[in-house]
Amino acid sequence: DENNPFFIYYAMPTPHWPLEDPPKLYDECNDDAVYGDRKAFCNVLMYGDELIGEIVDTLKSTNKYENTVMIFLSDNGPNPNWKSDIKLPAGYGQTLPLRGAKGSTFEGGIRTPSFIYGGYLEKQNCINNGGEYNDMVHISDWFAIINGMIGNDDYYDIMNDIDGINLWPDICGNNDDSETITQRK
Repeated sequence: DENNPFFIYYAMPTPHWPLEDPPKLYDECNDDAVYGDRKAFCNVLMYGDELIGEIVDTLKSTNKYENTVMIFLSDNGPNPNWKSDIKLPAGYGQTLPLRGAKGSTFEGGIRTPSFIYGGYLEKQNCINNGGEYNDMVHISDWFAIINGMIGNDDYYDIMNDIDGINLWPDICGNNDDSETITQRK
């Protein structure tokens, strides 16, 4: 309800090393081709998917989904599946063709996928809804992006005091090419 907005920050610990079986195991992960840590990884991914599904179902059943924005992102690249000077447990992550992985400052260690989802976006005039945005976004941009996404004009007073850039017109695909990113900042 407009009078009682809320914010949920859900830092899901799965999947994360050390891998442990979640409270529930999934038949999809019992395939003979899935073994060892891969089986545990499969189960924690399935469990995480189920937990996120419960959040979405609750938002829909309480009529809050239409005004909801969910942002999914990661803090680093995957554990490598090779041994190196970085002291990490062997993982199954792959960053090729990028160099580096978790624990490094190379692109494979810091470049991660993210996505924005929710009923609020579905009712916006977003040309790129369901599409891709393949340009760079920095963690400091999220404050400006979220404010741009929800149309919060009050934040413009502080835009010169923050490091983030409102990339929402670019992400959404509604950018007027006559306006550059630096002009929006």
